[in-house]
Amino acid sequence: LSWDAESPAGRDLRPNTNLQLVASYESENGAVRGEPVSNARVGSLYSAVTFELPESLNNVATGPVCFQIVQNRRPFPVRIARPGESSAGFYYDEWVSVANTGRQLKTLRRDKVNIDQNVENFAAGDPDFVRWRSETGVNDASNCNQLVADYDNEKPITALQGAEKVRAAKQQCVALFADLVDYKFADEPTLEERRPGLTPLALAQDVRSKISSAHRMSSVANTLVSDVSNYAPGRKYFQVSSLPLNQTARLSLWAINEGRITEGNAIALTEAYSGCIAETEGRIDQAYQTWQDGNNPALRSQLDEARRAECRTRFETYAAREQRLEVWRTRQLETDARIAELESATTSALPAEKPLIPEACPYS
Repeated sequence: LSWDAESPAGRDLRPNTNLQLVASYESENGAVRGEPVSNARVGSLYSAVTFELPESLNNVATGPVCFQIVQNRRPFPVRIARPGESSAGFYYDEWVSVANTGRQLKTLRRDKVNIDQNVENFAAGDPDFVRWRSETGVNDASNCNQLVADYDNEKPITALQGAEKVRAAKQQCVALFADLVDYKFADEPTLEERRPGLTPLALAQDVRSKISSAHRMSSVANTLVSDVSNYAPGRKYFQVSSLPLNQTARLSLWAINEGRITEGNAIALTEAYSGCIAETEGRIDQAYQTWQDGNNPALRSQLDEARRAECRTRFETYAAREQRLEVWRTRQLETDARIAELESATTSALPAEKPLIPEACPYS
């Protein structure tokens, strides 16, 4: 906006006068009145002021936009109004078109950030799927039917039945019983330290001697002595044990008796030994059944099909991922093209020079 220094405008617009450009218009969100668009200050040596226009308005205008220059909250007249015209308002339709385009560009650029991120994420692939393909050697879904389940045909040492199961259970529990000779409780001496030369068999015999022949655990005590005599030092088939013998022995607190076993200790030990035998045989039965199941043709067929179904699901998931990547890439291309189109329209839409004062808004 420029003026003659001797004109009425020149007298009102003194150096350092602050001016504001505002806009009123109808939008998709309703009527907008007096939206601040730009600010400017009159220079000390100039009879002109320049307003830097933003990229867009706060809303998309759905009709004409009437601009006004405001000084001290009052519209500054820029013309002598004719009937029905505003003395302060004027149009700049070309810039409004650019501003509406700018709003679209903001939305598109915001969308583009999300689109680019999705393209990057999906293009990165699935490391787990790549690893799985490398491990299995399956490169196509059509090869899924060649897969078989991972089952071990080798018979484990604990898959036993009959006399072998009975012997293994006795070996396991005798080994745990033998550990009591060297069992260390807190800072107390071990049984062997209190009774030098103590053997597992001597300990078993000591246990039997404390139990009356009429007691219900007498037969177990006799079995304990026989088993220790036949199977010591035993063999641990289950290294990490929670078997009753292991638990009860650690609770019996032998050391407080200075190596002497009471009747209560003896009964607790025989009960624990009996429980150890029962639980060990149960574990061995479970190991045998697991091994048998692994050799069952029907079960193997089910396991094979389960692995093949997993294979097909992996490839289906991969294909769906690739499809989504193509969708995002298509959106990326379309969005880039639309942004370029709008940016080109923005740079060419404004005239190099155009007088705006004659473009009067209707009086309101």
